[in-house]
Amino acid sequence: MKNHAPYILLLCLVAQTLAAQAPTDSELNFKNGLYQNLANFQQDAPTHQWKNLDAEAHINTTSYEVKFDFIREEEGKEIDIASIWGVAIKGIPYIRVNPFLEKERLTTNDQDPNMFVRMQVVGKLCYFYYEAFVKEKVPITVFDPVTSQAIRTTFIEKDKPVVIKKLMRQETGEVVPYDLENFLVLIQESDPGLYKTLTDMEKAEARERLYKSLHIYNDRN
Repeated sequence: MKNHAPYILLLCLVAQTLAAQAPTDSELNFKNGLYQNLANFQQDAPTHQWKNLDAEAHINTTSYEVKFDFIREEEGKEIDIASIWGVAIKGIPYIRVNPFLEKERLTTNDQDPNMFVRMQVVGKLCYFYYEAFVKEKVPITVFDPVTSQAIRTTFIEKDKPVVIKKLMRQETGEVVPYDLENFLVLIQESDPGLYKTLTDMEKAEARERLYKSLHIYNDRN
């Protein structure tokens, strides 16, 4: 990135801002660069390091999103952003979420096909979330202009903003919705003690403890 020194500075400053705004796991210290597949991420072995790249990105410090306009190798060859599994900036990993958006037929604000979001929890089970829109049918009533009586009701589709939360099993890359039921399935064999503790609770209480339980599970496994 020698021709874009300000961008290197931008990456560093943004990463520091993100780190200051939300707590990070103490073990988060990934090697900075591009991870083109899950295996690279598991081995903490980026396929490209930032110092050997030229890139331009937009950062959302509220939703912890990173979007790239382009990423190029030193000799000018452009890297297909859709081929990247994730990136690490200042030791913090970000995963590209577009495959999940496409699978669930969700959209984002600007239809950018290259959105990366921060891994909020990294361990045997990882946790991340992203903002999107779902189509929602809204009833519209048509009135007679003379009598003001309702003639008919029709439906139109509107975009409804949602936050999608995910759990990822790091060993396999399997991604499932973040909820108590999926968490219990994922931990049943590897941590029967925590599984029993949660299943003995009222479901409402267990759901309240889900995020804390995720950290407990990762600490113990």
